[in-house]
Amino acid sequence: MRRLNEKLNQKHKGFMGRTHFLLTIGLFMFLWLLPISFPLIGEWSHQYVSFLKGDYIYLAVIFTVVGGAACAPDIDSNPMEEGGSAIIYQLGILGQLLSLITVIIAHATWSVFHLNGDKKPESAHRLLFHTLLLPIIGYLWAEYAIPDSNRILGTNFSLNNISIYSIIFLIAICVYIGTNMILYKPLSMIGQYRLINIACWVMLVLSMGYFIYKPMIYIKFAAQSMWIAYAAHVIEDCFTQGGSPLLFPIPLPGNILGGMG
Repeated sequence: MRRLNEKLNQKHKGFMGRTHFLLTIGLFMFLWLLPISFPLIGEWSHQYVSFLKGDYIYLAVIFTVVGGAACAPDIDSNPMEEGGSAIIYQLGILGQLLSLITVIIAHATWSVFHLNGDKKPESAHRLLFHTLLLPIIGYLWAEYAIPDSNRILGTNFSLNNISIYSIIFLIAICVYIGTNMILYKPLSMIGQYRLINIACWVMLVLSMGYFIYKPMIYIKFAAQSMWIAYAAHVIEDCFTQGGSPLLFPIPLPGNILGGMG
């Protein structure tokens, strides 16, 4: 009991990727237990779970999307500043490129939205990409960009659907990360690192094709799941020593770096 109390009271600067993965998957499964009368989200969760139960292959894909999106915010960890995060190395060159882009955007945003006296951050980690602003915008993007219909995109590319194709690409990135999180431990124990990489890339490509030939409503639910899992990561980091600047870039005193940590 003493060891358990010490563990619970231990301060963490941040969770590891697999911790975010497990915590968020746990929250995802918790939705299945909520009664329809639960305040605010009971009816929504009932509709959400009922939709997932209708297609168990789709459910497995969503499971992977949620797990990958739960680790996605750490893409803002610059390898040159902090050594990077697991997902940057999982994604290889793509991870390095996305990290560079997010770091530049995070630093540029902080240079504009901060108050006099705010300490300059040592890195871009836990700035813009660890706020609720992005998942809220992303959720609304999916809500209004993707129609509630059974229409299928298919291979007839149109610039009118570029926003939806972009969302599918982000979902596929989360599938890649989620697949890596699921397979890394068991396959690394037998030294099959190359097989991990192959499986992740195969899942990324297959997931893009899967959603291109799925009705729009399936894409919409997947996108919403992705952004909810992203927000879960941000909130989970509030319970670590580093905290999360939930309302950044709103320049409120103590909001830039302190968060709830």
